[in-house]
Amino acid sequence: MINAFREKQAVRSAKDRVFFLDSTRSVLMMMVVIVHSGAVFDVEGYWLVTADNPRVWITTLIEFIALFDVEGFFVVSGIFTVMTARRHGTEALAERRLKRLVVPLVTTAIVLNVPFSLFMRQQGLCDEPVISLTYLTGGWVLHLWFLVNLVFYTMIMRASLPVLLPLAEKLEPWLRLTQMKTPKGTRLIILLSAVSLAQLALVGISHFTPVMYAELFFGSSPYSFLHHFMFFLLGVTLGSFPSLWKSFTRASAPLYATAIVLVCLDVVITAPFYLDILVENLMVVFVTFSLIQCLFAMFNKFLDRPSPVWQHLSGASYSIYLLHHPLVVLLAFVIFRTSWPAEVEFAFVLGGAFTISWLVHVLLISRSPLLSFLFNGKSMKRGDGSKTVAGTQDKPA
Repeated sequence: MINAFREKQAVRSAKDRVFFLDSTRSVLMMMVVIVHSGAVFDVEGYWLVTADNPRVWITTLIEFIALFDVEGFFVVSGIFTVMTARRHGTEALAERRLKRLVVPLVTTAIVLNVPFSLFMRQQGLCDEPVISLTYLTGGWVLHLWFLVNLVFYTMIMRASLPVLLPLAEKLEPWLRLTQMKTPKGTRLIILLSAVSLAQLALVGISHFTPVMYAELFFGSSPYSFLHHFMFFLLGVTLGSFPSLWKSFTRASAPLYATAIVLVCLDVVITAPFYLDILVENLMVVFVTFSLIQCLFAMFNKFLDRPSPVWQHLSGASYSIYLLHHPLVVLLAFVIFRTSWPAEVEFAFVLGGAFTISWLVHVLLISRSPLLSFLFNGKSMKRGDGSKTVAGTQDKPA
């Protein structure tokens, strides 16, 4: 009786964990819609289209979200990769996860990105020929770059997880023992220090090797590829060690205090250029890590049980992300013909991009087995727009 109860509790705990991770992934993906919508009103005017009435508060908002949303997404991706490997075996990574990545990548590139690029050329906002070596090697990627990265990360894990997972099982008892003998929050600080040192090493190498910042393949630079791979590996580590995962999903006052101190030091201290760059990057990594950890701790507390609303948003978030990018630009062209306040225009672009993408998912993608496969990379029972044959853990993350 006791064993049956424990087994039932373990199954429930695993389902709750999947729901929590899936909800976190969905929120992070949909936050990118806020970032792209706000980029239209960025004071630096760096995006594809820029309004003539930028706002500092919108710029501050999107810069804050940009500190943690993409990096947090890759952390979730790493965790899901380990969960898939443990549930279905490392051999299934190529079949299950790559299908969820490559099929929507190719479909969205052909159906949306190429026509969108033609439209941008017609509007005089892009002078790059569609049929060109540059375009064929990455010009079509645009907002799909994270899928390209995940394809490469998944292939790397397919080769390395058969070695890493057995090693993690051997090290897990030692980690549990150290947790009992060290002050609370120590392991998070150590883990953060490792991430910070890796980031500083990457910045140092890139500083002396400018080619690291060049977009060499599929719209991504070696620096960007390695930077996000670092957070993906953080997710793999959390997924491989249950005791680390438990610590990561609990609020950590020492971690947040350290991040705040570093922010204050970065503001107050004046140092030589090279030292200032190192301190700034160290601060950014600490803040990014702390925000991701705080988000995980908060969501683990408040989103630890399935709910119909979050399950629906989770199912729609992939489609919303894939579809929103060209919609933001098209809606921006609409507001350029108005004289509305910037706040109203921002709400119009954000609400319009989100709503239209969601409606396309609800009315078309979720109801068609073919569209569900093409845009979400999952098989669907005909006549059932909410359940998948693949299962809950086969997420695009």
